Amino acid sequence: MANRNNARSLDLFFERLEQNTAYPDFEIVIVDDESTDSSRSILRRWRDSGRFREFTLIEREHSGVMRSLNTALEAAGGELIAAVDGDATMETPGWLQTMVDFHATDPRVGTVTGAVEFDDGTVQGYGAMLVCPEGLYGRGSRPSEPAGQRTAHERSHSPPTEEVRHLLVPAEVDSAMGPCMLYSRDLAREIGGYDPGFSPVWFDDLDFSMSVRKLGLKNFFVPVRVIHWLGGRHRRDDTTRAHVAGMRLRSAVGRLLPARPKRWIWHAAGLDRIPPERWERYIHHYDYWRRKWGWDFVNPDMDEVLRRSDYVSISCPLTKESRGMIGAREFALMQPHAYFITTARGFIHDEAALLEALRNKLIAGAGLDVWAKEPPPPDHPLLQFDNVLASPHTAGVTREARTNMGRIAAEQMLDALDGKRPPRIINPEVWPRYAERFQRAFGFAPA
Repeated sequence: MANRNNARSLDLFFERLEQNTAYPDFEIVIVDDESTDSSRSILRRWRDSGRFREFTLIEREHSGVMRSLNTALEAAGGELIAAVDGDATMETPGWLQTMVDFHATDPRVGTVTGAVEFDDGTVQGYGAMLVCPEGLYGRGSRPSEPAGQRTAHERSHSPPTEEVRHLLVPAEVDSAMGPCMLYSRDLAREIGGYDPGFSPVWFDDLDFSMSVRKLGLKNFFVPVRVIHWLGGRHRRDDTTRAHVAGMRLRSAVGRLLPARPKRWIWHAAGLDRIPPERWERYIHHYDYWRRKWGWDFVNPDMDEVLRRSDYVSISCPLTKESRGMIGAREFALMQPHAYFITTARGFIHDEAALLEALRNKLIAGAGLDVWAKEPPPPDHPLLQFDNVLASPHTAGVTREARTNMGRIAAEQMLDALDGKRPPRIINPEVWPRYAERFQRAFGFAPA
């Protein structure tokens, strides 16, 4: 952990860490980046308490979180690294074992991240998404500005956690999130550690995760609960009183008003203004990201993403927006050595356009699990190519997937019978009617 001015939350951080970490063999390595609050005395007290078997504290002059994280990587002796923030607490008992076990399931797992929630009961992100038309947002939240017209990544709507319970299952994500991410020490060395170009702080998790993907590995989310304490996070030197007041106001009205009035009040009161020092840092980091990665993660140009990608993988649901999303125009943008992969649904890509792209060698090949007609006929033209790998909509049929499908279905049936609202309702408009019938039958209303 790299620490700077987290005195408000450090005691709680260590108490939760001690309470919820049952892993038999771990060490704590903390680099303090010249905190100006009482962090160092708190860290020394915990180091000297003997409550953790191995506790290394490195105190250094202020050089930014990236360099401090790299110092911690150099000092660490374990095979795996669990990078955490001092203003976030690990709330799930056995969290570390859960992450370690998931990391061991497949050699292609690069990072594992947790379910990061704010202390006001809203979602920060169950992993992060950024290679998408909307631009960067925490999975489970949504940007509050239109795609392509966003002004800052942090302007988003964070719903109450109970609204996104259905996301609390393992899933691939674009990026891990800094408050809790696990990866191998060897992987960190291969990447070269954290990029000091993002000094002094922020976006280290996104940049690290993109480097993981560049190596052909993947980033995954597991439902390990992490609370990010706004009280500790938004009382730093770079935060104005108005911004702190705004955070409190947003928390207070968050559960009382619909999204549109909330945004209007927030804007009218001038409380959505980003403090100048924070804004200057954003501008620097946004520009540095564009120069390093070649695209803008706040307002991504998806055409540019297609031009730069070696593999284009589709894994979204079929909706009116996604129908025909990949056609002749998109295949023409891809590189001749690029591969197209889809495990989504038929009709999202244009099969005729893909056929022409392969015939004309616009792309190198394709991996297809979904079709306009399933199963595809044996004489389907796309099955005649040597550079096409095909499966009859069975790529997701794994032992783990089948187990999870049965478990999730059973849990939701039990929720409904217990008077709880299931998290994955396909037709939510019927819930009020069900609730009425349930109350008549059992004498109390479902929660």
